[in-house]
Amino acid sequence: MGEIGINIDEDLHVLDIKIKALRRDYEHYFCGHRPREPQQGRQEVERILRLWSNKHIQNTAARFQFNNLNARFFSFRQQWDRTLREMENGTYKRHLFKADLHDREREERAGAAADPRTNHAADRSKAEKETIASYLDTRMACGESVKGLSETKVKAFLEKQRNSLKEKLKCKDVDFRVEVVNGKAKLKATPVRD
Repeated sequence: MGEIGINIDEDLHVLDIKIKALRRDYEHYFCGHRPREPQQGRQEVERILRLWSNKHIQNTAARFQFNNLNARFFSFRQQWDRTLREMENGTYKRHLFKADLHDREREERAGAAADPRTNHAADRSKAEKETIASYLDTRMACGESVKGLSETKVKAFLEKQRNSLKEKLKCKDVDFRVEVVNGKAKLKATPVRD
């Protein structure tokens, strides 16, 4: 890649890629998979936009593409700033959901007996709840609908899959994890053998 500000077509291609990467980074940040806000990427995008905003773009197609990218970034920026304010104020819905989930888990642990079998079941239940919460959060971050998906429905699906895979793979148990594949949240199974 050459220097920014010389070739509009190259810069528009780079700008498009950087906006997509920045959107993904913010989604990961809001889901808690990234420790810090991606400010450096945001500054790079803003620098390119500022540079070309002050130049006259003669090519109509390039000007149209630049205006579209600028509008898309402006829309994302408003959404990100609103979410950041909600996080600062403690009103971010995903954080409230996770906080409520953690409170319930603490109550369950406090009420659990010292029996190791109970503790193992509580650990498994905790891991499963975290997986379900992570799956729902990741679906929202990827722009997928969670309408009609409740914790109970996902839990029932996981239990059905677990029983099927245990029988098919002849394993002791099955653990699930959340992955993003082609921009979609997926549940991946791993067999647990003694």
